[in-house]
Amino acid sequence: MFKSIDPQIVEGIRQGNRGVLTALYRDMLPAIKRLAAAAGASPEDARDVFQDAVLVVFEKAGQPGFTLTSNFSTFFYGICRNILGNRLKKKSGAHVTIPDDTKYREDGAADSHTQLEEAERHRLFHRAFRQLGDDCRRLLELSFGDVPPETIMSQMGFSSNDYFRRRKYLCKEKLVQLVKNDPVFKELGVEG
Repeated sequence: MFKSIDPQIVEGIRQGNRGVLTALYRDMLPAIKRLAAAAGASPEDARDVFQDAVLVVFEKAGQPGFTLTSNFSTFFYGICRNILGNRLKKKSGAHVTIPDDTKYREDGAADSHTQLEEAERHRLFHRAFRQLGDDCRRLLELSFGDVPPETIMSQMGFSSNDYFRRRKYLCKEKLVQLVKNDPVFKELGVEG
């Protein structure tokens, strides 16, 4: 079992290290299957939840400044628990309570829920961003990158500052609409 706060585990997942992934499956999948069974989910659901959790860790590990602040097993179990709860809630349309396994309970469990929500919001934003047209994506990337408006206008071929501001506003509005129209937006309970 992964007992220590071990950044090498997260790094191994980020790099797709087979040894780390094999150990993760061997050590954690049985606990996730028990969690799923206790909540009335199938072994296939448990494997899907497990895979989704690996992707969340992979995504989190790629974010600047990410640090593991609890035992890896607690962190990973918390992610799986949250994903499973969200899946079951989606299927049933009702509030779902997932039984606690005190073996994985730690102060970092609440932090893992926050990290999972952050990762889901990050994916939601990028999914919507990819749906924008090429010009809007380019305009917003330059704007988000703190490129001066004059440089953006020159690169984008805009002739006036008013046109640039209007296009930027419309692109942001389109992005906001894409985010709000995504079904995940409502699940996250994000204020709009």
